[in-house]
Amino acid sequence: MASSPTRSSNSPLKEFSDSPIPDVIYFDTSFIVPTLIKGVKYHQPCNAFINRLTKSQPIIVMSQLVRSELWNAVLTIKMRDKFGKRRVDIDDELKKDPSLIDQVYPDIARIDQDFFDLMQRFVYWSMEDVTDLINKNAISLIKKYRLKSYDAIHIATMNALEVKDIAVFDWAIEDIQDLNIWTTGGATRYKKRQIVRNKVAKRTVV
Repeated sequence: MASSPTRSSNSPLKEFSDSPIPDVIYFDTSFIVPTLIKGVKYHQPCNAFINRLTKSQPIIVMSQLVRSELWNAVLTIKMRDKFGKRRVDIDDELKKDPSLIDQVYPDIARIDQDFFDLMQRFVYWSMEDVTDLINKNAISLIKKYRLKSYDAIHIATMNALEVKDIAVFDWAIEDIQDLNIWTTGGATRYKKRQIVRNKVAKRTVV
């Protein structure tokens, strides 16, 4: 297990379109979702990046969490579409009408197949099990960086594999040093706007 990374102001950002491709890259679920689901923000730049990767053929690594998180993302998107609102209590809706799962299941099965079809474009790829060692490291990461459990497991998996490059749209990990965060310029500009808005909000409160 590699040592846990230390806190920094920001991890280096790598641009999908032109940064040199690394030998090994980790796919976070937040990258897989817009890659596979049309209509999700950054779908096009994600697929353009996939095309770059398939030409260079780096080693692709992920956690086994990716599949279940992908299924849940499909369920969430379909429930939002069905009820026409951004926030939906999925557990509550399924209790009211369990048949909702039947309606969404074909989409979940299809996205799962799409995921494996995507991975077949790469010569070397793997999904790593969540081991006890990874869980122990994840617990320390939760405390140190205030990460959500699944985010911590993804980073702990990277630590175990000694991988530094990650394709991701989850800014919760941006303060972890020694990670190379692969993203698109649009997402970077969006993040900068968020930072400005947060600073303005804090000044307003003061």
